[in-house]
Amino acid sequence: MTFSINGIKEERIERFNFEILICADSYLVARKLLEQNNVLVLSFKDYTLDKTTFGDIYFTMNVGTERVDVVTKFHDIAEACDFFVFL
Repeated sequence: MTFSINGIKEERIERFNFEILICADSYLVARKLLEQNNVLVLSFKDYTLDKTTFGDIYFTMNVGTERVDVVTKFHDIAEACDFFVFL
């Protein structure tokens, strides 16, 4: 399942609005990932297109025993890495 997430991550004085895709086996896994990272979710909806139409920089991580892909709209790998470190 693929979900489009619009959210806000706030840490100390930094605040960052973002839109990402989370590709996970279930809604609960995606919500858990966001919750663990203290993300304020503005919208959470199904994404029915291929994830490559959203962006071409993505990260794969394990959440428990599940593999989760997170797709970004960044065009620069350094910016995407900075985002994931912040997240």
